[in-house]
Amino acid sequence: MPDSGKQTIVEYRRLNVLGRAVYLAGGLVGLTTRMIDGALEKAVDVALAAERAFKEGHSSIDEATVLRETEGDAR
Repeated sequence: MPDSGKQTIVEYRRLNVLGRAVYLAGGLVGLTTRMIDGALEKAVDVALAAERAFKEGHSSIDEATVLRETEGDAR
């Protein structure tokens, strides 16, 4: 069994079709994970900044205004 702490360098050109598919899928999963993580961090930053500004009574935040009322079933 290979040492789990040892990293090996994989040459893409030496992989077979299945190896290439796994290699590309792993890269895609890693990229997607980083994108989701970045988006979540930005969303949390925006939410915290908005909450902080609201609690501090920031001058650019006014009371909520009803823009449009519609008839419908209230939940």
